[in-house]
Amino acid sequence: MRYSQHVSKKNEPRGTHQQVKSRADQVENNAGGFVFKVTKWEQLDRFLILGSESGTFYTGEHKLTVDNAKNVIACIKEDGVRVVNQIVAISTAGRAAKNDPAIFALALVVEHGSVAARSAAYAAITRVCRIGTHLFHFLQAVQDLKTGWSRGLRSGVAKFYTGRTVEALSTQLVKYRQRDGWTHADAIRLSHPKPKTLAQSATIAWALGKESDITKDPGLLRAYEEISKLGASDVKRAVYLIENYDLPREAVPTPLLNSVEVWEALLKYMPITAMIRNLGKMTSMNMLAGRNSNVQHIMAQLGSVDVIRDCRVHPMALLQALKVYQQGRGDKGSLSWTPNQDIVTALDNAFYLAFQTVEPTGKNIMLAIDCSGSMFSSSVAGMNIDAATASGAMALVTEAVEKESIVSFFTDGPYDSVWKASHGFGLVIKNLQINAFMRVDEVLCVMQNASRSMGGTNCAVPMLHATKNKLPVDTFVIYTDNETWAGKIKPHEALEEYRQSSGRPAKLVVVATTATPFTIADPTDSGMLDVVGFDTSAPAVISDFSR
Repeated sequence: MRYSQHVSKKNEPRGTHQQVKSRADQVENNAGGFVFKVTKWEQLDRFLILGSESGTFYTGEHKLTVDNAKNVIACIKEDGVRVVNQIVAISTAGRAAKNDPAIFALALVVEHGSVAARSAAYAAITRVCRIGTHLFHFLQAVQDLKTGWSRGLRSGVAKFYTGRTVEALSTQLVKYRQRDGWTHADAIRLSHPKPKTLAQSATIAWALGKESDITKDPGLLRAYEEISKLGASDVKRAVYLIENYDLPREAVPTPLLNSVEVWEALLKYMPITAMIRNLGKMTSMNMLAGRNSNVQHIMAQLGSVDVIRDCRVHPMALLQALKVYQQGRGDKGSLSWTPNQDIVTALDNAFYLAFQTVEPTGKNIMLAIDCSGSMFSSSVAGMNIDAATASGAMALVTEAVEKESIVSFFTDGPYDSVWKASHGFGLVIKNLQINAFMRVDEVLCVMQNASRSMGGTNCAVPMLHATKNKLPVDTFVIYTDNETWAGKIKPHEALEEYRQSSGRPAKLVVVATTATPFTIADPTDSGMLDVVGFDTSAPAVISDFSR
């Protein structure tokens, strides 16, 4: 027996196993690995942008929501006005895939905030709750939290009605009639708005079901009343009312929605968000054949950065629309269609336009996507898109502008014997066949193939791979849920090892894909940064940090 082999420094581990706590500031994640905890304010951003809908692989929706609510309340207790400002900033910029977390957080400020914080929240209601659906979600949240109707709350809700033109108010009343058991009549009775004009007074009275002189209305309410009484055969009159009074789809009786003429009339003024939701329906009706005028109109809308930004179309909403449209059938129901490839391309281009402009850095960037089982089991904001696949699409935004970048996926197994023999350690890291010339729908297929290699989570793999193969990397960008546990060395230790062996001051950007409080980034290292995944500003932030 050679006793020296057991005490030789050559056999000492290079770092600490991820399931062992090595520093006082480390916490245990949901998978049993020890990582770091983000600040309460970083956690707030994660919740506002990612939400907690559907939970994660390790944490159910209820627990994840409760944990995040407690964190929001802690932020409110520390600085409620700052919370309101952050809610407004994220909501109005359209940085989140869904507005629901912002609405819920605003209701929490109303319940738990100081006088100044509540005052700021009341003033922010119309900025965060921009449409009737948002307002009804907010009112239900307020009711669930048992918040009473104070004077400030009544005033804030009342401005939803008195702060609009009569035209805009009429659209709200017709398009968003009820949600969560609430109607505009309910909100008006509780908030007691004081109309500023006779026309506004008549419109509010109409919402309450009272006799009113809506001849002062520009015509939308009268047009809605008329179209509501039409039958399936009254297509010509319906088209006239839609085109002349800009009636939304929600105002049209169901029997008339089987008419191509009606849909063509609706499409002329249809908001881009509604247009995206109805692409399958319109295609199934043979409205979008070849490159006819309808298709050209849709392509123009999807190709306008101003339209996308003004309407706050989130890239994940476009990704989901692309995924559903390309597959030729809805996720629910029996509706099917043959996709128009011009529209597929337009959706692909729109996905990039929805992100903030990214400037190239000229740096060597490794974009590494965690393809462990938990990443394919967690969805983005409750959508039918898993976190790994969405990360692949998001990485393409950086890949499209960076000449010296490479996209790879990693996991802790399973792996084949050839891969193990050639790389020397039983970990999987493979370059994804993703390049700047690919469409997003092609990336979705690549990520689906990557799902076959999913295994445990070891976020040290990208740095270990770069060290072993002497790769020149300036910035590692890791898309992960931070539930790492499987490695014999912690990710921040692996980065330090790479820095020492390569002589490069490499940076690490951790792109969080779920609203948990964990991160693999060492908070004491200025060369590491946490960003929130699927935030429209994330690629630009990554670029700035790398530069």
